[in-house]
Amino acid sequence: MKNFFFVVFLMIGFGLEAGAQVYFQNTMYSFNRFVYNPAAAGIQAPGTDYTNTLTLLGRQQWVGIEGAPRLMSASYNTYLKDLQSGVGAYVIQDRLGPIATTGLNVAYNYRIELNSPYSGTSAAPYISIGINGGLLQKSLNGNFVYNQDNGPDPLVPVGSFSASALVPSLGAGVYLRGANDQFFVGLSGQDLLEPSLESILLTQGVGEDTDVDRSFMLMGGYRFELNTDMSLEPQVFVRTDGIFPPQVDVSVYWRYKPAVFGVNYRFFNDSFSGIFGFNVLDRAFIGYSFDYGLNALNALGDGNSHEIIVSWSFPSSDNTPRRETDIKSGNPGDIR
Repeated sequence: MKNFFFVVFLMIGFGLEAGAQVYFQNTMYSFNRFVYNPAAAGIQAPGTDYTNTLTLLGRQQWVGIEGAPRLMSASYNTYLKDLQSGVGAYVIQDRLGPIATTGLNVAYNYRIELNSPYSGTSAAPYISIGINGGLLQKSLNGNFVYNQDNGPDPLVPVGSFSASALVPSLGAGVYLRGANDQFFVGLSGQDLLEPSLESILLTQGVGEDTDVDRSFMLMGGYRFELNTDMSLEPQVFVRTDGIFPPQVDVSVYWRYKPAVFGVNYRFFNDSFSGIFGFNVLDRAFIGYSFDYGLNALNALGDGNSHEIIVSWSFPSSDNTPRRETDIKSGNPGDIR
């Protein structure tokens, strides 16, 4: 446990030396980790005993601000026992002002089991190494009107036009899970190819100014078992693209089966969030978060955000693990 908190401390320190995130963000990141880290594909769905999961997410950020971010995503991931691999795919549509991103990514990871008293069971600790890739369509709407109090952005042309381009997407990550899923630590990078948006900005010769910066993400969490139906789970998520300050999310979840209650604080004058979710029929999960804005955007309108996540897990002979209660009673089974 001391080693776990030491790793989390290093994660935060690394993030503070780096910068702010540019990759799409959402508050309930913990319920769909593999879209940020391909090495997390194939982990158990929240509150269920299954790893074969379809997840839908919608987020409206800063609801009263014109051109505010909107995110929609659909993802599927599963664990293939015979190959010791996790696989997944996700589609996203992310809008921010005049710029929209629509794309598809596929992910693959290979899982290496670590020696422990749980070896050979679904509770065994492991480390996985993953990669994701795909295509993104970046588009620009020239009819969007933005605030020009400080002068127009020289890289964003003004006028009645639209432009789009396909750019490659590449990411990679590592993910460590402790025995019986008691803790996790993940490190990943996205937009590793730093694709250029010069063609859709219609601005030639500006070079790296139009490149999408690489984003790096670190996440970790620990589960304190209070009893068979109740647990407390602190988590941290640091996102950076090299600009100070970084985005640092600190969350605490209290799970009382089948419900989960959480709070999240996004550091550096951003937001405080309340989270509520519950499991239905041991396979479906429904979650909602409300972000209360703590920055100057509230002076321009409603700077609060809403987010909904729905996931459904499908049992299969390859990836349905035994229940955690069976593992603790000495009947772990042989399926991870």
